[in-house]
Amino acid sequence: MRMLLCVLLIIAVQLPAAADCSGGLRVHTSRVTASVYRRDLRWLQQVFAGVGCKVVVQDEEIASFGRILRSLEEGKHDFALGLSRTPEREAQFYFSPAYTRDNLRVYVSRSNHNMPATVTINELSNYKNSLVIPLYGWYGDAFENFRSQHQLSAQVLTYQNDPDGLRLALNNSDALLIMSERVFESLADKTAHEQLRNLEPALFSDPLHITFSRQSLNDETFNHLNGAIEQALKAGNTPEKFPLH
Repeated sequence: MRMLLCVLLIIAVQLPAAADCSGGLRVHTSRVTASVYRRDLRWLQQVFAGVGCKVVVQDEEIASFGRILRSLEEGKHDFALGLSRTPEREAQFYFSPAYTRDNLRVYVSRSNHNMPATVTINELSNYKNSLVIPLYGWYGDAFENFRSQHQLSAQVLTYQNDPDGLRLALNNSDALLIMSERVFESLADKTAHEQLRNLEPALFSDPLHITFSRQSLNDETFNHLNGAIEQALKAGNTPEKFPLH
């Protein structure tokens, strides 16, 4: 009997526990994040289904990262996709392990004949560019360091509306477009992929995490969810296994 109880106990420990999420797990997305993190969301829906949790997507037309963080602080949503882990945020939120990476890159037009295809980021100061267009404007020090390091005197136009900024870059062959690699990959506009190329190396490489609310989730529920994510990653189950579009 003792042996049977031990076996049952081992099996129970190995099976993923069900998390307390009877009302579903609310994720805050927007038009931008829904396209960029589409496959991340599909992956996470599968992972959380394994511990009995359904993901409830709550969309907004446009939601800034600041607004998404506030909704987590207030407990209006349970988690958000693709955020950076910082000491300040660690005091406010739970974080999963890094589940993927994003690179901040500089894109130039393939029709810019004044800039050879072999040009790297470190050689940009040798070439004149009329416009620098950082899409979304969330890069902070990474963009400012890049700008000062290469002594860029070009006009800087920041667009919250990505189609306008992208269109401007496509229509100005000597423009530099600063953009997240994941955002670029998610673009449905094939013209952008055909007309733009990225320069090496990346400006910045950032590990991305699932960020959870400490207001709406308790430690036990977070540990169940985080354990499911850790198991999936350890088994090689990542967002990259899912289609991009």
